[in-house]
Amino acid sequence: MLKRIFRFTFVFLLISVMGFVGFAGAAENILPKEVVSQVTSLQEIDTNSPDAQSHGFFATIACGTCQELTVTDIPLCPPASEIINVFKFPVIDDITICFDKVLVNAHVFKVIVYRDLNGAVRTRVFCVPVDCCIDIPGANPFHDRVSSQEIVVECEKDELRRGGRILHEKMCVRITVGLERFITGDPCPLVP
Repeated sequence: MLKRIFRFTFVFLLISVMGFVGFAGAAENILPKEVVSQVTSLQEIDTNSPDAQSHGFFATIACGTCQELTVTDIPLCPPASEIINVFKFPVIDDITICFDKVLVNAHVFKVIVYRDLNGAVRTRVFCVPVDCCIDIPGANPFHDRVSSQEIVVECEKDELRRGGRILHEKMCVRITVGLERFITGDPCPLVP
């Protein structure tokens, strides 16, 4: 009976340790080295690639850029006498690859620090949506994935209007997206 309990405890501990260490670490000691090398080389291949059985590589096939001008009236309550600072945090929310195009949904999160008419420092948070469509000839939603993305606020102009109740702002935002595709053994797959 004591042997059974000891054996059960040992197996339980072994399974627990293998769960923490992982099968790959334990497999190196148990399985032949050829099997371990085949398993690790297969793990490096992207299973979502068009041909997961052959070796290839991901190559950037195209990049595209768009510029968007946003014009927004941001209400300030209580009204402002001066703008102290405006902090901008641009974020890309979603990128959708279509045939020959890429749709981008983004926003610029703004934190406006201002002084009201009584001299108190106030903070206003506002989100400005930025959406664009980028033409990328040859883009394919079934074979491509996003390799790089960038959003930059290139310039902006802020102006108080209506006695400090409205912050009228214009902002130029540039969005750049790069696409990559899994390339297999063809010598030059990008040339038709």
